[in-house]
Amino acid sequence: MTPRTWRYPGRAMFRDYGRAVIGLTTFGAPALFVELSSVMFSLLGGLAALFAAYGIRTAMRHLSRIEVDEATIRIAGTFHRSVTWDAIRDVRIRYYSTWRDRSAGWMQLVIKGGGTTIRVDQTLDGFPAFADIVCRRALAHGARLDGVSRHNAEAIGLNLPTEPGDEET
Repeated sequence: MTPRTWRYPGRAMFRDYGRAVIGLTTFGAPALFVELSSVMFSLLGGLAALFAAYGIRTAMRHLSRIEVDEATIRIAGTFHRSVTWDAIRDVRIRYYSTWRDRSAGWMQLVIKGGGTTIRVDQTLDGFPAFADIVCRRALAHGARLDGVSRHNAEAIGLNLPTEPGDEET
């Protein structure tokens, strides 16, 4: 297998950065510049801190890269994590809806094994190709995908083998 690298593109991160700035401004400015009771200061300051943490998390994702090679899948960046293909026991593809009718939302691929969890969401450039490689390699090494994950894999255009070990890429 040829080593491959994926990144979160700036255009996808722009919205997340915008949300962090808007939330930090909306809740942080009153906490800093308006005289508030201690309860309101704590409430607004806490919400501002959450948006600051969201902005930091976004920056860490933006600066990271995801590498896949013959032996491992790894996230390289601020915090490094890696899992060998043989250690992967659980791969899940989940859809998180933002609307009751499920017309909008996002997919997330969760890889667990060897005491490590790697989460990748669909804003990753080439997410369907990435998910295809990860699912196929994990299945080839004995991992299983549950019914929900298989359904979600089909929804993003993947045609995965039905049993572990049927196919290796």
